[in-house]
Amino acid sequence: MEKTENGFVRMDTETGEMSICAEQAGNLVCRLSADERRAYDERLAELSSRVDALEQRLELMDPPSAIARSPEQEPDEAELDRAVETMEKVMRRFFGMVEDLQREFGDAPKTPPKPLAEPVPDRT
Repeated sequence: MEKTENGFVRMDTETGEMSICAEQAGNLVCRLSADERRAYDERLAELSSRVDALEQRLELMDPPSAIARSPEQEPDEAELDRAVETMEKVMRRFFGMVEDLQREFGDAPKTPPKPLAEPVPDRT
């Protein structure tokens, strides 16, 4: 940055391009040089073209497969029941381990957990 009669001249240390800057309302405002403006406009046009091309490609793509599932891909009742049974076994084992640890460290629960009185209801 160099001070001049009309404000400041700013030089980009990477590109060597120069801009004229002036102080306005306590802020330093710099104008793009003709070369900077042209490069900015060219880059903007290039990026706009890329966005347009990507949007066109996106329109040609199939919808995501997760949205359009066929009935063959859905789990059947037996598979869901097996999954629920497995989760129940895992949870019972986990809570059994917690109880063992509580007993081991002298912090046993006052009342033991009650087994499920009712079967798990069917899902609709």
